[in-house]
Amino acid sequence: MHKGGNVVRTSVGLSLALASVLVLGCSKQGKGSEAGDQRAAAKTPEEIEALFAREKDVPEARAAAAPDGSWSAEFPSSSEVKLTPGKGHVLAEFSLGTESTTRCVFYEDVIDAGQTIDIILEGIRKNATIDSVAPYRVIAAQGNPVVFLEARYLADTEGGKSVGGIKLAVSPRLTTPVFCSLDEPGYEETFVTAVTSVLNTLRVKEPGAEPTYAEISGSTLDGTPFGFEWLQLIDEGKGKYTTVSLSATFLPTGPGELSTNDDVEVCKNDAAGIVEGTYYEAEGREIAHDLTLTRSGKTKYAVSGKVQGKDFKSEFTAAKLPDDVATYRLLRQSHKKTTTIKSTEFSPTLDPSKPTEVSYAIDGKAHTVTIVVGQMSLLSTLTEEGLLSQVSAKMGEHEMKQEIIHRSGKF
Repeated sequence: MHKGGNVVRTSVGLSLALASVLVLGCSKQGKGSEAGDQRAAAKTPEEIEALFAREKDVPEARAAAAPDGSWSAEFPSSSEVKLTPGKGHVLAEFSLGTESTTRCVFYEDVIDAGQTIDIILEGIRKNATIDSVAPYRVIAAQGNPVVFLEARYLADTEGGKSVGGIKLAVSPRLTTPVFCSLDEPGYEETFVTAVTSVLNTLRVKEPGAEPTYAEISGSTLDGTPFGFEWLQLIDEGKGKYTTVSLSATFLPTGPGELSTNDDVEVCKNDAAGIVEGTYYEAEGREIAHDLTLTRSGKTKYAVSGKVQGKDFKSEFTAAKLPDDVATYRLLRQSHKKTTTIKSTEFSPTLDPSKPTEVSYAIDGKAHTVTIVVGQMSLLSTLTEEGLLSQVSAKMGEHEMKQEIIHRSGKF
């Protein structure tokens, strides 16, 4: 764990502890309930698909608050909300009127979205065989990203193999992040409505600093959502500011398999560019890099930390090293022109030893920017104010897109 700005990632141990709370076992067939009878009766492929197509209206909301008063929220529930405090978290259980209860965990510390999902899936695999798992929705709630996923599984029961489906949602908020689940076939949209309602009513006693500017983009591959990018700017006055950039991806790689990635960058800046930056990337639960970038004078930079688990050090010079916001400002200033801007940017995913050359070809009339990094080319569309609205890239027969789903403040 390390700190960068106000961001501190939670320990993997906490997530593992929550895995045991959330996924002790897969839902058992209920007896005497309509939902339980529906699942027990489903035998044919058509009947099973009908289970996964179920939806319902959510109940009226009930207010509940953390035992220590650190947060409160409204839960759509047909019964009283049950709160269970744990080490570093509070578990809230509430009923949507389905066979299984919906569970939300409210963390005290910041979490990595991809790692959290990866750990939860590992917990499910201890009790069942996952047939398929994929994200199906990315939204913003109170200016925070939320990713929804569904995993379909087969579990052993007294009556033989039983089909199941668990919905997962994670919102890596910087203050009181939340993870939710509903272990029952169907109700995908019901789950989205319920979780979104909880998150939109969530109030924390000690909220973090409000960003001067923030934007969230949802990522899709051939129209299917697979992740998000979240950029925040905190203005500290006198030309100094901090940017916090978080992204997470969830890509199906085979039957029942999901590849997750978390990327966190925190950069402190002044008029001459980045003063200090921390860069962290995890592929699943393996750390790809964990680096610190520091500037001495105005042009000398040193990189230190670990890459693929090995100690790493490098030094380079750069006349000016911009962060995401500095580059964004440059594009906005030139968005009405037809020109090409060259930039030198530090991206340890591409090269941890030195900056990477990036080209921005602006077409002021078409409101587009073609971004070229090495052999990769991205086409971006701009708003009338010169802000990015969509980025797309062709990858063989596939197309990746990132589209802004939330924007607030100014920079």
